[in-house]
Amino acid sequence: MITKSRLTWALRWLVSVGMLLWILTRPEVARLGADMRHLDLVWLLGGLMCAGLSLALGAWRWQACLEALGMELSLWHMFKLTLAASALGCVSVGSLGADLAKVMLTERYLPGRHGGILASLALDHMSAFPCVVVMVAAATVTHGTLPHLNASGIWLAVGVAAVVVAAMAVISWKFKPLHYEMKRIALDRASWRGLLRAGGRSVPVWLSYCGIFYCAARAVGVVVPVVGFAGVIAIADGVAALPVTIAGLGVREQAFRVLLGNWYHVPAAAAVALSLSGFSLSLVWAAVGALGLACGSLKPSSPATS
Repeated sequence: MITKSRLTWALRWLVSVGMLLWILTRPEVARLGADMRHLDLVWLLGGLMCAGLSLALGAWRWQACLEALGMELSLWHMFKLTLAASALGCVSVGSLGADLAKVMLTERYLPGRHGGILASLALDHMSAFPCVVVMVAAATVTHGTLPHLNASGIWLAVGVAAVVVAAMAVISWKFKPLHYEMKRIALDRASWRGLLRAGGRSVPVWLSYCGIFYCAARAVGVVVPVVGFAGVIAIADGVAALPVTIAGLGVREQAFRVLLGNWYHVPAAAAVALSLSGFSLSLVWAAVGALGLACGSLKPSSPATS
């Protein structure tokens, strides 16, 4: 008998494929294949380097969150965990799958610290939030107004709001250990110092992450104001992180298409091309993580300090 989890998994894949097909078959995206054949390989190489750097810096930021909660792992181990989790995240829903993979894999090094690892990931996401807000605000100020949303954009905004509320409700009900752990560390001065340290590390993380899509944009011939484009990337990444489709496929492309089209009049084909190109650059590093996971590179050789 088909289990409920398998049905849910199949439904999410169906939504992902459906959204991509809907976007790719629109008349204005008909020239996507021709545009992809004229990509600038130099810019793509730069985006690939930014993708690897963002993963390494992301591991460095997460390390600060673990240390704030009294857990220690070397940066090399953190990087390997981040690579492997990114691989698993590419076949799961939004960023949720990558986070669950981090918990599962990190417990090999820190047995019995399930709640603490979950809390470190919560701190990691919290540390990135101010940087995202600044990017979106700066983009809005630079442009002078919020992008005008058509009917599809409004439905996208409503869907995002609904999923955020649902996700918060599920987390509160399903992950009670995380709730109590976060409540405990909220009163711990060391955790706040670690959060501030991780917040500082978020700046280079976000710059390198934005570099992925900026290089992808230049590779397909899209040139928009850097600050404004950073805000678009932050919004699109937030939408793609929601547990709606596999690895954010479809919703990320729709976000780029709507925001870049309405805000900077970027053709739909170019917006979708840069989105898929940027995601593909991250897939290269995810493949490296999958290879390492298959080769058993995450087997701890000695007990971790905790």
